[in-house]
Amino acid sequence: MQSQKFVVTAVLAAVLLFAIGGSVYGWALADFFAANMGSATGITKEPGEFWAIGVGELAGGTLLTLVIAGWARVGTAAGGAKVGTVMALLMTMNFDFVLYGTSNVANLTAACVDVVVNTLRYAVVGGFVGWMTGRGR
Repeated sequence: MQSQKFVVTAVLAAVLLFAIGGSVYGWALADFFAANMGSATGITKEPGEFWAIGVGELAGGTLLTLVIAGWARVGTAAGGAKVGTVMALLMTMNFDFVLYGTSNVANLTAACVDVVVNTLRYAVVGGFVGWMTGRGR
């Protein structure tokens, strides 16, 4: 993949991750996650630091693009979705279960739902990255 196409794909992947994450976590499931917080208090920032979320999503979009386009050399939406699914499932399980095991940020239900939501998010965006990678081959 050419560098310009890589950068465009990574940035668009980050925008998609940000939009889907905001829609799901900030709107559709906001009440669910609020009801399933752990006993820790004062941990939610209101309003959130959107620049930091953007930097995090840019890192996620870049990693997804690097793995799909650079290392796995996948060029289809289905292939990208598979890579995104496996990547997010393992990464999110690692993060959520270590966080659950070491802190009181969220209960087990929230940790499990977060694994499912984030895996679906990365599957969709991985499909997009795979599709972008295969364009013009």
